[in-house]
Amino acid sequence: MYDTKPGWWIARELGLRLGLERWFRWETIEEWLDRRLLSIGSSLDRMRDEGGIAVQ
Repeated sequence: MYDTKPGWWIARELGLRLGLERWFRWETIEEWLDRRLLSIGSSLDRMRDEGGIAVQ
């Protein structure tokens, strides 16, 4: 009943099946976010430490 996948997972799986592996080198949403944040000189851990991301 509650066996659903998040949108990021569906997009990644579709990309992998279409042969676009080089664009989907991450395995978790946290890894993807961290890579994006590194491009602007930050990180997921830094955002969490500074209160920029609510941790559940």
